[in-house]
Amino acid sequence: MRGWKLHAHQQLSILAHQRYDTVIEVGGLGSGKTVGLALWLLDRMRWDTGQEHALFAHTNGQLQQVLQRLSPVLGEVGIKWVFNCRPPTEWIEQWKARGIALPPHRDRFTNAITFEAGLRLQLGTLFNRAYEQWKSAEWGSVAIEEFTAGPEQQAVEWVMDRARCGMGKEFCREHHRHTKMLKGNPAEDDGHWYFDWLWTLEKHAASIAGEEPSEHYAHLYRGVGPVILIPSRSSDNEDNLADGYIENQRSRLDDETAKRRLDGIISRTASGRAYNAFSRANEIEVAYDPSRTLYVALDFNINPAVAVFSHPLNPGEYPGEHNRPGVKHVGVFGEVHHVGGWDAHQLASAIVSGETGTNGSVPSNWKGLREHKGPVVAFGDATARAKLMSGPNSWQIVTEVMRSSVSKFSVAIGKTNPLVQMRVRALNARLCSATGVRSLWIDPRVEELIADFNTNVWDKKGTDIQKYGERGGSRMWRRTHEADALGYEVSELFPMGRDSEPVTSKFVANPTLKIPEMR
Repeated sequence: MRGWKLHAHQQLSILAHQRYDTVIEVGGLGSGKTVGLALWLLDRMRWDTGQEHALFAHTNGQLQQVLQRLSPVLGEVGIKWVFNCRPPTEWIEQWKARGIALPPHRDRFTNAITFEAGLRLQLGTLFNRAYEQWKSAEWGSVAIEEFTAGPEQQAVEWVMDRARCGMGKEFCREHHRHTKMLKGNPAEDDGHWYFDWLWTLEKHAASIAGEEPSEHYAHLYRGVGPVILIPSRSSDNEDNLADGYIENQRSRLDDETAKRRLDGIISRTASGRAYNAFSRANEIEVAYDPSRTLYVALDFNINPAVAVFSHPLNPGEYPGEHNRPGVKHVGVFGEVHHVGGWDAHQLASAIVSGETGTNGSVPSNWKGLREHKGPVVAFGDATARAKLMSGPNSWQIVTEVMRSSVSKFSVAIGKTNPLVQMRVRALNARLCSATGVRSLWIDPRVEELIADFNTNVWDKKGTDIQKYGERGGSRMWRRTHEADALGYEVSELFPMGRDSEPVTSKFVANPTLKIPEMR
């Protein structure tokens, strides 16, 4: 380890591993957390080879990625190892000659690494209850990588419980430290179990200090009690990241997501306005061009029935100060908003004919899809393609209607809808990124969508947009649907904050479908 320059959080990690029962490291992408695993292994090689240890991830793919990052670090200090096989006889003879405690005897070495220094590491995954094959296992210490990316709380705690021995309290107290280490990036799902789990740990730590718990996990960060929470940021490891990595990420992410992914901030979505990145600065005149690619965003809600129309924009069609290499811009020029009830066929027919419903608005040269010359890409609610007991689903109906009038028509919908929080953050990232770049523009005529942006708020749990019923006596029951529709579009066009071409397909319509004429 001589000559290594460790970040502060890496130094704290190895010190914490020597003192605490549980070490939780949550930090930004690429912050160097995985180096802490190498430090853990190197330390255990010095004094704890008589026990087996374990490294888990949710899936085998995640586990392989962790090993790929560990390999060069361990190789740099000359550590050799064998995998899935008995260690070489000469290693065993060296251990005996040097008085190194031998790992527990094994007949099989499936998914186990044995290091030349004498340490044995069991590898495992948490997906689909695969961990239960080690029901009787006892490990000196356990590390769980990417614990925020997939595994259930039950799986994580099941593996943590195997960091133990059966040698008695006094012997264990003198010779062992059964440390559990969890590493990951902040969860982007505000409903993730680890928020409540950390809160339980924070309350316990606060009770030890005789103080009130902190919603920012202050006692865990201070290391009060047996658990410590170690933060890290992508910027801590900036010298080892690609040029412009952090800046490029911030230019594509909304402020909330950037704080999580890059700054390692553990927080749930704040209450209040959901689309807090929207402002009057996003309102510009957006023209309709019949020859340009047209995006149609749909939300299959009968009342109100809505659709949002937009174009990809070219430089010069939006404020120049927001022009950035590789950042695509989209302009919303019109909307359909009908109060009174339209089903999927009626909504699609209205879009084809150019109707806007009771409250929609479009440019004067908009004549509907039947007059549009360029390609048309439809986005929307993925659940609307679910098979029905009888009759076609909403996407089959829309596809049948629109393909009858548009030659270049395709659908871009994922297998499932994105989480509401992710959909909202995707929109916020385009409305205004963490670096102040705006790339989603709304024509002032699109008043219903703008009303969504200005009035939609989080519910009490902070995991969904607050919905209102018609009995409330206001027009708030009409809100959320256009922003939802545009959110599906933006999530497909800019997944994970990155610009991309939508993955489109010719949606398979029901060949026997007979669409009635619109009333």
